[in-house]
Amino acid sequence: MKVGKTNNDHMYPSLHRLLLAKGFPATWFLSEDIRCHVTLQDSILATSVLSIINSNVSMKQVHSLRHDLEEKNALLSTVQKQLSKHQPNGTTGNMTNESTTGRVIEHLQAEIDSLKKELAESKTLIHVAKVARERAERQVSEHLASHQTLRLEIDSLKRMFERKERQSKELEESTKDIEKRNSDMKFERDNAYTRLRQSELKVSDLERKLQEALALKEKSEIEYSLLSKEMQSFKTRYANDVEIVKKEFKILRKEMSSTSRSLEDVVLMTSVKVEEITSERTEEIGNLESIADKLKENQEKHAQKLLKEIEAMKKDVEHSSQKTSEHIMNELEYSSLLFIRIC
Repeated sequence: MKVGKTNNDHMYPSLHRLLLAKGFPATWFLSEDIRCHVTLQDSILATSVLSIINSNVSMKQVHSLRHDLEEKNALLSTVQKQLSKHQPNGTTGNMTNESTTGRVIEHLQAEIDSLKKELAESKTLIHVAKVARERAERQVSEHLASHQTLRLEIDSLKRMFERKERQSKELEESTKDIEKRNSDMKFERDNAYTRLRQSELKVSDLERKLQEALALKEKSEIEYSLLSKEMQSFKTRYANDVEIVKKEFKILRKEMSSTSRSLEDVVLMTSVKVEEITSERTEEIGNLESIADKLKENQEKHAQKLLKEIEAMKKDVEHSSQKTSEHIMNELEYSSLLFIRIC
């Protein structure tokens, strides 16, 4: 449906084209009443838009409303300028102007109601967005606090991790030291075991020699006792022989006291012979006694030497065993302390 042109179209050609471009009816005519009404509504909408802008929420919808209001304000300012330039001088067409003014007011009122509705919806959306923003701010603050707490926990965990790394390095070094000590202990243990075996062999050899020496000592004692008995028997026989010779000599002396010089020579020879026999017997006794003394002295020296060697070997074995035990105990104590420290 085409709308015919009015008198106002010829009076305000540029305004008519602008209104048509903005979607207003072609029969819309502006008057002083319209200007006053538009100025009042413009101030109301401007105040609403400022309140919307100040909320800083739902920026997209506020921007759309603000754009519409700017267009309406530009249109109204253009209309006002056209009205101020082309004010009608007569009263021609008052009836048409009143009807057109009523339609324009109704259209503006509808536009204002629509804008109010949109404004109310925008306020509701702004309130909802504000509540959402507050909730988001609380969540952000909570997240910041949680982030700070997590950062502190991360720093604490980093320090703990660094401490654990240091402890791990220390434990690795301690483990290497323990392994080295264990290898040294094994080497010393093997050496001690070797020395112990050698000492045991020496002890067994000394025990064997001691048994041989004891057997030799018993044999020597038996021989010495036999020699002593034989010496005693020899002394007894010698004493008996001397007594017999003396008795025979006395008898012969008595029997031959009246004989001649030759008999005296015989007696002298007999005496010399007796003395020789006696000296020979005495030398034999001395030799036997010296042999017995030497045998006894050699037995005692050999026994003392064996006893000294046995005592020295016992001391060496005891010292080696004690040293090995002390070293093993020290290493065990060190290992136990280090194990307790690791745990």
